[in-house]
Amino acid sequence: HGFDPIRYVIAMEDLADLRVWRGALNDGEIHAEAAETLGTYVARIAFHTSDLGMDPEDRKRLVARTVNPELCRITEDLVLTEPIRVHEHNRYDPALEPVVAALRADAAAIDGLSVLKHRFMTRGEALIHGDLHTGSVMVGGGRTVAIDPEFAFYGPVGFDLGAIWANAVIATVRAVLLDRPADFEAHVEGIVAESWAAFQDELRTLWPSRADPSFTDGMRATWERAVWDDGLGFAGAKAMRRMVGFAHVTDIESLEPPLRLRASRIVLAIARRLLVRRDDITTPDDLAGVVRAAIDATG
Repeated sequence: HGFDPIRYVIAMEDLADLRVWRGALNDGEIHAEAAETLGTYVARIAFHTSDLGMDPEDRKRLVARTVNPELCRITEDLVLTEPIRVHEHNRYDPALEPVVAALRADAAAIDGLSVLKHRFMTRGEALIHGDLHTGSVMVGGGRTVAIDPEFAFYGPVGFDLGAIWANAVIATVRAVLLDRPADFEAHVEGIVAESWAAFQDELRTLWPSRADPSFTDGMRATWERAVWDDGLGFAGAKAMRRMVGFAHVTDIESLEPPLRLRASRIVLAIARRLLVRRDDITTPDDLAGVVRAAIDATG
């Protein structure tokens, strides 16, 4: 709400009546509005901070004011480099070693992550949150609030969506393995579809007000497909790092050891699929099928 750079004072809203979305999902709570709200949020920022909704000169000035090299480097290292290599920051159950070793020996997975890293470093489409996982979202009383934007910079729009989707996949694996009620399983499985539909709907609502009318409807459709592909790829990268990288998630870590190991194997299988082969995943239903197949394959 306010910032005084001279006195180093920030005025923020008191969100004590809300809770972190990850914890709510872990406890089996349904916050039906969250996924749609986040999809709309990503679309609005993507439109209004990009060449779609801004004067191109103003956008370039904003890019210059919002460079964030130190925190971008953290993502480039911890998310997009280290998890697929032998690195001191990585940690995981020793029983996962054969799975992890196979992933690190997989040239297609290494190439896929490398391509995503290059996109993250070079595709400055819009101002993005940069860390929009379920631990950076608070929910309650019908509200959904994104917090912790310190990783924000001009990057690929699909990165924010991918962060949401990776956590939705992880939450779905947890819910199925814990045999949560059917309505809750449907809720977490539907996060991808609801957020993506909200993103598309909001983008198309804003489209008539675009700054440059020479951007055609066909261009928008092509860009949407590129954002979808980026989102899937970055979801794979984010899911992998949460299983073997520096920072893990309570969705998996709070499971009892046998389930935790099975969940980790499932998530890593899904992550590899999204890194290596995602051309045939063209809809949220396709992704849900991939997730269910990976769960079933571990029996």
